[in-house]
Amino acid sequence: MEDCAIMMSVEAQQKAEVADLLARAEAADQADVPDGMSIPEELARREERLAKLADARAKIEARGRECFEREQAEH
Repeated sequence: MEDCAIMMSVEAQQKAEVADLLARAEAADQADVPDGMSIPEELARREERLAKLADARAKIEARGRECFEREQAEH
């Protein structure tokens, strides 16, 4: 389950980055955006990462359930 904990940490970080980018997008009209940064591209990249993390988490959880069920069947 260590993998799950690591993934949850990465997922939390990605969610925080998405929230930060959304805040920057809202403030973009009022302030300068760092050179070379495309907020829509950054946001899309992080949202894609979150989707991949959710998929990986679902697979890990399914494997964990399968392993648990096998162990229960053996005992």
